Amino acid sequence: MRKTLTTMALLVSSLAYCQELDLEEVLRRVKQDNYSIKKQDLSIENSVISTKNYYKKRFLPSVGFGAEGELSEIGDKGVGPKSVSMKIDLDIGRQALNQYKIKKNEFELAEINRSKTWFSLQEQVISTYFSYLSSKKKTEYTEKTLKSLEIHRRKLEKMLKGGNLIPKNELLKISIDIEENNLDLIRSRYNETVLKQKLYTFMGLELDQNIEFKEINPETLVLSQRFNELAEVERKGVKASMNSRVNSLEMENAEYKDKIAKAELLPKFYVKPEYLFEDAGYTEKGGRVTVGFSWNFEWGNTLNDIEISKNNLEIAKMNSAESFANLTLQVRESFERLKMAKLSLDISNKKILLMRENLKLDTSRFENNLMGSKDYLDSVNSLKEAEERLYEHQQEIFLLDLKLQNLIS
Repeated sequence: MRKTLTTMALLVSSLAYCQELDLEEVLRRVKQDNYSIKKQDLSIENSVISTKNYYKKRFLPSVGFGAEGELSEIGDKGVGPKSVSMKIDLDIGRQALNQYKIKKNEFELAEINRSKTWFSLQEQVISTYFSYLSSKKKTEYTEKTLKSLEIHRRKLEKMLKGGNLIPKNELLKISIDIEENNLDLIRSRYNETVLKQKLYTFMGLELDQNIEFKEINPETLVLSQRFNELAEVERKGVKASMNSRVNSLEMENAEYKDKIAKAELLPKFYVKPEYLFEDAGYTEKGGRVTVGFSWNFEWGNTLNDIEISKNNLEIAKMNSAESFANLTLQVRESFERLKMAKLSLDISNKKILLMRENLKLDTSRFENNLMGSKDYLDSVNSLKEAEERLYEHQQEIFLLDLKLQNLIS
């Protein structure tokens, strides 16, 4: 009974401390716990507060309430309030309103930048994930190769000791191959560890974890149905994407800034309701409303600022047109590259199946002294390189699919 409980405890412990995540789960954790995303969320929160503060400062009246008296009178009469007033600036030229609209657009741009940061982060995570899988696969092949080489070396050593006439340089070549593969194994294990810890960092975890990462399910590499028609992809990309919205917001801000600059030619008006608690000499106590204005014109700055804002508006229009054309080009290019990458992946999968079968035959021939170590290692390395290219094709499909989503969403 005690042995059964111990076994169950060890099983629960291993399940608790040894996890295996797929790419989808890794991305979910990154989106939830990555430090860059969290910092950008706080920056957006600050932008919201800043926009609210601007609204309060520009559209709510400032209130003045105070009291003063001569020091010699304070002892007898004390200090009482003299007046209370509010100053309301009239936004004749809509400068305050246009500044507020710019603030709101900047807040939306911050949210879009946050989405772009997320897309960029996904690209980094996907590249690291596939690099890790490739390094792990390389480690597995190197370990298998070393195992076969060790078995063959022991056979040659027995043959030499048994008096068989075999060239000693065959044994020396095998020993050199073993040392070289041992070095490759050290490198691949080191890369595997570094890439794994990089994934931990993306997920906001400490480096000392016991998490493994799963191979990619080939079914997830099927092209999405939404990408089957290029015309539909283009339509979405150039009309409803984040990039198009950024262009619109930047155009709006340039127009608002142009209006703000032109409004500098207008006088500034204000209304000031006030109540006096005591007779102030020239004015009687009680309520009153005063109206005022000011006008300031600087020969250089005012006209120059208007000219600059006009030029900036023209630049924004040209940027929008150029961005529209570039966006269409990127959508078409990504769409075609995605189809080519899928075709390359299909061919690589077929090629690797044949190479794996070939390696089984070569391994059998090598173990039975029907093939030299050089030819055998060439066969192993060819499959190893093909497996690495397979991960590259998978990575390319994920990244192109992500890029296309980024362009049209």
